[in-house]
Amino acid sequence: MKTRRFGFTLIELLVVVAISGLLIAIMLPSLGKARKRARTTICMTNERYLVESYRMYFQDTATILSSTGHGNSGAWDFQLLGQGLTPLTYYTNNGRGTTMDKPRFCPETSSDRRHTGPQVGTAVLGWDCRVGPGGGSTGSYGMNNWMYNGATYSSRGTSFSTTDFYRLKGTTNDFAMPVFVDAVWHDFLAKPTDMPGSNLTDPEVGSSPDRNLSDAAIARHGKAVNVSFWDQHVETVSLKELWKVRWSANWTPPPALPQFNGNY
Repeated sequence: MKTRRFGFTLIELLVVVAISGLLIAIMLPSLGKARKRARTTICMTNERYLVESYRMYFQDTATILSSTGHGNSGAWDFQLLGQGLTPLTYYTNNGRGTTMDKPRFCPETSSDRRHTGPQVGTAVLGWDCRVGPGGGSTGSYGMNNWMYNGATYSSRGTSFSTTDFYRLKGTTNDFAMPVFVDAVWHDFLAKPTDMPGSNLTDPEVGSSPDRNLSDAAIARHGKAVNVSFWDQHVETVSLKELWKVRWSANWTPPPALPQFNGNY
């Protein structure tokens, strides 16, 4: 009488291992793409939440946020913490004032501050503004400075006081004005003549923020960044298409879109 064997031969085990390895090799790229899509979705949710917080702030105070991190008011991110208000009136989910709220960080970036060198961020690192109340703040989104309601605004020695500035009126719901975008600094003033940086991961490459559209033209979500609008919708915009977004009230896209290094 023969004894039945319930084990596997070495060849059978090797075949199973080979098939498993092949399946893993096939699945890994798909899993990586799925994780990247999930991080992009989280980023879009963050920006939508920031716009919602801003709208609450605007409805309560009837004032616009100050994008600059200098002075007593701090940057827009610090103001949304509702400093000086009761804990129940914080506009973002933390309100501690000592660390960044999660919604102000794109999941594609690290929240670690740069300890040496420039304080601007990159496609994979948040910016660090160390000037302002509480020692400054950090984040990975920038605010559109054309939201200054036409007030005189100065950026890097140039003053602007034109009809190009957007005006917030009451609780307008359907006004598709760009508010926040993935960026290497907390604010910027886009102009049609702006050009992208030569390094799409680190456009400033060790220098100060230019505070123009090059600070948002970064390879954070592949070949695109997320842009949020006042009506609370968020779009994933390819880097070239950034120059077609209506950043200011009288925005006119350039006749020829800028050229990028690589297939952008």
